[in-house]
Amino acid sequence: ELCCWNIPAGEVVDRTESPWDDPDRRPSHRDKRNYLKFKVLEEKLKRLLSSGQNPQKIFEKLKDLILTA
Repeated sequence: ELCCWNIPAGEVVDRTESPWDDPDRRPSHRDKRNYLKFKVLEEKLKRLLSSGQNPQKIFEKLKDLILTA
C-alpha cells in the first residue's frame, strides 16, 4: 500500500461499481491493494510481450497470469 502514497487518489480508486459512494473519499486499503495488483500484472504483461517468445508460450503464460490474478 505504500506504493500508492504519492499517487493521486483518482488513479487508485475505481468507483464505477459503486456510483453512490462519495467520490472524494480517500482510497481504502482494498483500493490500494487492487491498484498494486493491477500494476504488478501490467508490468508482467509488458515484460512477457516484449520478450520475443513464441506466441504459444506467451499464450500459456498469459493464462497462468490470469488464473493467479
